[in-house]
Amino acid sequence: MIHAGLTPERWFAFSIFEQMANIGCDIDRAVRWRDKGEQDRSQGAFDRAMDLIDLTIADPKNKGGALKELVRMREFLKDYFLCGNQYQVLDDIFLYNYFFDFSYAAAIQRGR
Repeated sequence: MIHAGLTPERWFAFSIFEQMANIGCDIDRAVRWRDKGEQDRSQGAFDRAMDLIDLTIADPKNKGGALKELVRMREFLKDYFLCGNQYQVLDDIFLYNYFFDFSYAAAIQRGR
């Protein structure tokens, strides 16, 4: 577990929107560091995102319809960052828009 001090119980207290928005922050960092040629930092951000995705998958409240999308997203992200984008499903703009929607929903949920 890379996120120091983050327990499953604490992560599970977040809504799915907040969980996905936080994952999106690490994915955004991974893309930005990759684009700057900082592979080590990009890999670190990607690894943190994978930890959060795994916690989100393990969250009992996400066992319904969200689970299928979470597992698929995890596979597509691994393909995009680690396997040369063989599936050609994702690109930087798609990732930004996908995770932005969760950030927006989380902000609405918090009343902002």
